Amino acid sequence: MKIFVDFDGVIFDAKKFKNALARICAKNGMARKDFFHTYALAKENGEVYSVSHHLRLLARHAKNRIQKKTLRIAIDRLMSDLRSYVFKDVFRFFDRMHKHDLYCVSFGDPAFQRRKIEGSGVKRYFKRVIVTRGDKGKEIAALCKKNSTSDEQIVFVDDSEKHIREVRSIKNAVIIHLCRGKNVPGSPNADHRVSTLAQATRVILSL
Repeated sequence: MKIFVDFDGVIFDAKKFKNALARICAKNGMARKDFFHTYALAKENGEVYSVSHHLRLLARHAKNRIQKKTLRIAIDRLMSDLRSYVFKDVFRFFDRMHKHDLYCVSFGDPAFQRRKIEGSGVKRYFKRVIVTRGDKGKEIAALCKKNSTSDEQIVFVDDSEKHIREVRSIKNAVIIHLCRGKNVPGSPNADHRVSTLAQATRVILSL
């Protein structure tokens, strides 16, 4: 069985990480509200987020009053060790799933996402890490076809309705919607809704 797992929101606490970036910017002269304003701008028109693009927007917004070099050094220091941003249930999940082929399928800027995955310390648990700006369903289907396993049952764990819809058309896919918030509704395109990876583990082991 192949298990495809999302990164942000499933393995990695992206909200906690974003707040850490905001604190770093605040220490370097950028107001918190300006950080979140430019963060939103960095993702406008379907753009995927990257720190480099965000720093350019911050500098423009602050009319170059911030020290970009100092800020970059502080962010690089943060990203060198992101283990504390990995959800607590992740490693138990890896332990229980070690007999299966695990793949990380992440959406975003490839360079930025790969830095986060590397810094989080989870890369070694995956047979392969896939980072895409496009359709996760197409990426997974292509991998299965390349490995001549198109009839093999696969599991997809994600927190995004958009990506769940992309994978829904894949034959033999069991889709688990991981909602880490109590009031988050489950996707109508998912086979299961869970709130922790422990619950996802129980679903997978029952297949």
